[in-house]
Amino acid sequence: MIYMTDQFRSDERVFRRPLTLSRILWDNLLLSGSFSATSEDEGFEAERAQSMDTVSWWRPAAGATLTATFTAAEIDCVAIAAHTIGSEGVTATVQVYTGGSWVNAHDPISPDTDAAIMVAFRPVTASGVRVTLSGQAMIGVLAAGKMLVTECQPTTDVLPLSLIRATEYQTNRSVTGQFMGRSMTATTRPFSVSWPFLRRSWYEANFLPFALAARENPFFLAIRPGHDAEDVAYALTSDDVNPTRNGLYLAATLNGEAHVGPTE
Repeated sequence: MIYMTDQFRSDERVFRRPLTLSRILWDNLLLSGSFSATSEDEGFEAERAQSMDTVSWWRPAAGATLTATFTAAEIDCVAIAAHTIGSEGVTATVQVYTGGSWVNAHDPISPDTDAAIMVAFRPVTASGVRVTLSGQAMIGVLAAGKMLVTECQPTTDVLPLSLIRATEYQTNRSVTGQFMGRSMTATTRPFSVSWPFLRRSWYEANFLPFALAARENPFFLAIRPGHDAEDVAYALTSDDVNPTRNGLYLAATLNGEAHVGPTE
């Protein structure tokens, strides 16, 4: 889910970056920051939310605040993945440290699911972000930075992420072939998104750095923020992102797998 402030929505209209354009958070400034928390269970320390993987988590003993500080930079998004905020029924308040004080990046949020979260707001120069939880929940990934706004909107054939599943099964059978049970070993959401009209100069300056980084690192993607706010992925690419010719333009197709939490 992408949560957008009223100021963010109005700015996007003024600067002609409509909310039909995709938003990608890939350059995570918190990777070089410092993490701390007001509470943390043993084995679930604050630093575990700094990693981009989804197999380690920060978990407080009760409601608490997770804080990340970093070298001051312009940001317009804070993102959370691999969390249990929705399934635990917890409210989260996201704040940024700017102008010498902590200010809310958005009104408190209470997601219904544990799907990836992006909080988008008017760009500010900040040196810290923090998330305060009203109760106990886990956060596996906390990220912040400046979103990449695609030059054109994606094609219309993208399926809603919430409807997609790719599940790996392990089925047990007897020696005579009788069904004895099945377990799910892994689940992802495979997707493919294409942007058909990109100028080469824009691609080289903006999309190529993301395409190169995405070979190794996961990223947050809001496919159509204005129409499908719930379609936010914390994803890995399935193959290299290479452009193709589309007349005078370049086209880029991103094939990936979105993370699915245990309760999604």
